[in-house]
Amino acid sequence: MVQDARLDRVHRRSTVGRSALQFLREDPSRRPGDVVDRRLAPHVLVAAGVPRWPPYSVAFGTLGVDPVVGAISAAVVAGIAVFVWRWIAPHVGDMAVPVITYVVVISVMVVLAFGTFGDGGSWLIPAGATLFFISDLFVARNQFVAPGKVNHLWGRPLYYLAQVLLALSVMD
Repeated sequence: MVQDARLDRVHRRSTVGRSALQFLREDPSRRPGDVVDRRLAPHVLVAAGVPRWPPYSVAFGTLGVDPVVGAISAAVVAGIAVFVWRWIAPHVGDMAVPVITYVVVISVMVVLAFGTFGDGGSWLIPAGATLFFISDLFVARNQFVAPGKVNHLWGRPLYYLAQVLLALSVMD
């Protein structure tokens, strides 16, 4: 009970934390380390400070990916990624390799999200991943193309909404 009270204090404001507490309470024999359920793992890793997209990509991949939906979304997302790169390339200077790497990795995350949906996953997964991608366009715009408050006004709400949708997908 003491451990449960401590977990409540740490996680009471977090949707993911509340989900983790519910998971632990469903079976009193579970320990906090058991929270790393494959659906909850990306949220736990993000809370621990791991960059967001690799854990999501791994989680989407382990949930199952429909190959047809994955291939179609890969073609669409690749086209969008090329467009994004052409837009941002003249502004990145010596950051080309990290920016290309980021565009590829976050694009893979979106493809896997749609593939997971095609395999029966929640619609919240591709919705959250797409909003995550769009929010990062505002980060890129602010960093390399046109710094300004408008990037924060659009990017931050989209980012937080994306994270909420991805967190809710665990419960869907």
